[in-house]
Amino acid sequence: MPPEVRARFPAQRVLPVYVVNTSPSTKLLAGKDSWVFAIQEAQDRQGQWRPIESRGFDFCGNGHWLLKLKPRQLALFFVQQYAGPFATRLRVRLQNGESRYVSAPYPGHIREQQFLAPAEQVAQLRDNPAAINWLYYGAEPVAADSLEAQRE
Repeated sequence: MPPEVRARFPAQRVLPVYVVNTSPSTKLLAGKDSWVFAIQEAQDRQGQWRPIESRGFDFCGNGHWLLKLKPRQLALFFVQQYAGPFATRLRVRLQNGESRYVSAPYPGHIREQQFLAPAEQVAQLRDNPAAINWLYYGAEPVAADSLEAQRE
């Protein structure tokens, strides 16, 4: 790959996520552009599951797709593998239509600052509490002031 392309797309460590249809009927997996509707969560120091990612902004209705999964078929997507000094358990939260799925936990490392919701999202949640359903697929993020309280 040419250096100018590598600079625009730096390498990231990723983890595979398998979605397996274990039912006897065909299922649909929904997505948009090159991603599925999924985020990662991690356990904080109190053992509470908190999102460390949020859904990106979706300004247009174009690019949506459905993948048919027949019985015993699987789909594969990737999530970023984080690094940091805080050892914890992580999991994937997937929104597929009206259904939400949560993966089995797996070990990992993050930076505790990843628990903090960006200021613009905190303001958005303050103005519209229902935004938690599309920003975090129902997971409850940490506001900056509550992370400091957890450390005390």
